[in-house]
Amino acid sequence: LTIIFLVLAFAQPFMKGKNNQMVVGSQSIGIYIDNSLSMQNEDGQKSLLDLGVKTAEKIPDLFPSASRFFFLDNTFSPQDKLPLSSDKFKDRITEVKYTNTFRSLENVYKRQTGTLFYSSNAQSRKLFWFSDFQKSTIGDLNKIG
Repeated sequence: LTIIFLVLAFAQPFMKGKNNQMVVGSQSIGIYIDNSLSMQNEDGQKSLLDLGVKTAEKIPDLFPSASRFFFLDNTFSPQDKLPLSSDKFKDRITEVKYTNTFRSLENVYKRQTGTLFYSSNAQSRKLFWFSDFQKSTIGDLNKIG
């Protein structure tokens, strides 16, 4: 029994997701919401920013409770380099306001990957972006990755 418990203790935990994909070990999830003024445009009766926030609110429900979330918007606030629990993340995105600052997706990617790789020892990292992806501001997508 001791050997069995040692093996189980050192085995990596896993859970099956809703679509039967395995969610392995700890997760770090980076979520970027473009809050530039262009996100005031509407799709139907809601602004693009509101749609992005509403969709982003659902992401924590897709991951294990031990997951850590890293929020980012165009302000690149220093507080957003800290990992958040699911509940804290949901609270944080309700504070998103429009800004006249825009960021190229290359800068967003560098900031997110820097934060996720240096602030987290998670076994799995995922990025989500909510933006209108305007050609004039997104930059050169070939420089990403």
